[in-house]
Amino acid sequence: MAYAFFKVPCTPEPGASDLLNDFLRRHSVLAVEKQWVGSGEASFWAFCIQ
Repeated sequence: MAYAFFKVPCTPEPGASDLLNDFLRRHSVLAVEKQWVGSGEASFWAFCIQ
């Protein structure tokens, strides 16, 4: 089983969500796990795609 991991920051970062969206469009996805990582201005969403 293959996994892919993505980090999408809460502050605007060009291309961060584009990489995740592109991956999701091109692959069959069995499951998605997401976790909010709160760290002030460095907070981000962490995604594990199966």
